[in-house]
Order: sequence, then structure tokens, then C-alpha cells
Amino acid sequence: NFVAPLQSAMRSIPTELNLVRRERSKYIYRLSAYLAAKVVAEVPMTLACSLLFSSTMYPLVGLDRNWHKFRIFSGIGMLHAMATSSLGLFLGSLTADSDTAMGLMTPVVLVSNLFSGIFISEISIPGGLWVFPKLSLIKWAWEGLCWNEFEGLRFRCDIPVKALCVRSGKQALMRVFNSTEKSREYRTMMWQGGLTMLFYCLTHMQVAHVGTQYATWEMPMPKPSPPSFVARPRESSTPSTEADGMRELEVRRSL
Repeated sequence: NFVAPLQSAMRSIPTELNLVRRERSKYIYRLSAYLAAKVVAEVPMTLACSLLFSSTMYPLVGLDRNWHKFRIFSGIGMLHAMATSSLGLFLGSLTADSDTAMGLMTPVVLVSNLFSGIFISEISIPGGLWVFPKLSLIKWAWEGLCWNEFEGLRFRCDIPVKALCVRSGKQALMRVFNSTEKSREYRTMMWQGGLTMLFYCLTHMQVAHVGTQYATWEMPMPKPSPPSFVARPRESSTPSTEADGMRELEVRRSL
């Protein structure tokens, strides 16, 4: 439920931005109106697909058959789909075409999985990387679903070693998240809503910052005029016949 909304949003917005920028340059509508219309148009399909996914998977996995927990499970799934779609819009606004946008999806998915708390505990993450778990949408969805499912459960333990025995969902959550906070699933839902609004605002800022680019008009440089030449009469290099005759006569007299 993470890749599908992300991929759909990343493919759609790069192809639309060129048209949007041309229309905005003519003051047809505001950028906020375009983003609001796009979100409103895509929200019903996104929520419907997420609800269908939750309704199908919840009984197949064998989760707790509690109507209250199912509602929270579906709500977390729908918020996760919305947050993933907003992240896809932001990543798509950073690129000029959909192929480049799809190239960003792999590192984003890997980083979100790595800092989700499933493979590495949040306590063992270095302090300089604290922002990555906070921005991981997979972390907040997985954490909320765990608290929603395990809170209030009781387990039967047949292990002889009591130290390894987990008798309640509270103990299981304590081992995984090192916290005894109650109703933490609502806190994760607030984080998902906040990240959704953050990515929508970043998308608006990015598209407004880039804007429409036009070629600059420059005056053409004047062409240099060719040099002017004055035609002069050509001097003949051959002597006239009369001058040649006089010179020949003087040479004979001297001899």
C-alpha cells in the first residue's frame, strides 16, 4: 500500500506541469487552485483502493476481529495512502519528466524501509540521522498498526523459561518500541496527517519556485559594413611606342 500511490502520483504530475505553467503564465488560475483540484479529484480513488485493500487483508491475515480495531486499521491505511500520494507529488515536482521521477522511487522506498523500525531499532540509529525515522511514512503506519493490534491482547505461554515468555500485547510492544504509552496509534495518525500537509506545501513551493521559463529577447548585433574601395585607373606598365623609339635612337647615336 506504499508503492502504488507513490508511483501513480510520481507519473502524473511531471506530464501536467508543463501545461499548468503555460496556463498560469496567462493568469488563467492560481497554482493553489490546481493542486486543490488535483487532490480532490484523486482522493476518492485513493481512499477507495486503500479501504478495499484493508477490507480484504484484515480477515485473511487473521487479525483481531474487533470492529473498533478494524476502523482504526482502515483509517491508518487510508492516511498512509494519502501521505504516500503527497510524497509522490513532491518528488514528481522535482523532475522534468516521469522517467526521472521513477528513478527517485527506488532510493525513497529503500530509505523509508531502512528507517521504519522493522529492521533497525530507532534507539540504535545515530543521532545525526534522527530526521529519517521521523519522515519515514512506513514507520508511522507500521507502528500504528502494531499498537492497534497488540494493545489489550493476552497470550498463552508454554515456554518453561519465564524471562522469554510474552503474556500480553503490552509486553510485546514494550520489547519492540520500548514504550508503555497508551493509544499510541492516534499519535501515529497525527504524524501521518502532518507529513501529508508538509509534502503538499513543499510541492506548492517547488512548482511556484520553478515557474515558466522563457527565452530572453536580445537585440541583434549590427553587421559590420564591408570596406569601401575607390576605383583608380590602372597604370600601364608597358611604355608607349614613341618613347621606345626615342630611346632606341639615343642608344644608336651613342654607339
